[in-house]
Amino acid sequence: MRKLLVVALVVFALAFTLGIFTAPQSQAAGGGSTKCWYTCDCNGTVLYCCRYGAIVNCKVVVFAPIECTQQADC
Repeated sequence: MRKLLVVALVVFALAFTLGIFTAPQSQAAGGGSTKCWYTCDCNGTVLYCCRYGAIVNCKVVVFAPIECTQQADC
């Protein structure tokens, strides 16, 4: 049981470290995005997406400047 716990903690620590070093950099840290845009998903939720190199990161927007409708063909 102790070996399993130690292995799980090591895997968690490695994943956490990898996540910190591969997370997109903020504009203040000099990592700036190349392009950002608003889009809609199939359920009608507004998303704000930014491209960081080859990675696209999208976040849900509560008070968005655009409106989306639910799409039946998604």
